[in-house]
Amino acid sequence: MDCERAELLIHHYQLGLPDADPGVNLDRHLDACYECCAKLSAYGEGIARLARSVPQIQAPVQVRHALLARIDRGGHQKASPYLQVWRLAAVWSAIK
Repeated sequence: MDCERAELLIHHYQLGLPDADPGVNLDRHLDACYECCAKLSAYGEGIARLARSVPQIQAPVQVRHALLARIDRGGHQKASPYLQVWRLAAVWSAIK
């Protein structure tokens, strides 16, 4: 995969959207390409800033419990390490 193709996929990757082409391995490209990995990190920081820029509200207790129960149940496909960091940050900010 070249960097141009990877950059198109990084936006979907950051949002946790499924790959349009399962044969494409963005993780492998990110492991080998410092520039694309840096872009992924920069985009993630932008998403985090955006999330922090809106008023933070406390989730209702039943929503928090349902979310944590769903996380505990698992049963989903293991996300890449890059994506896991941003998903954990989103969950943490939602239940704080």
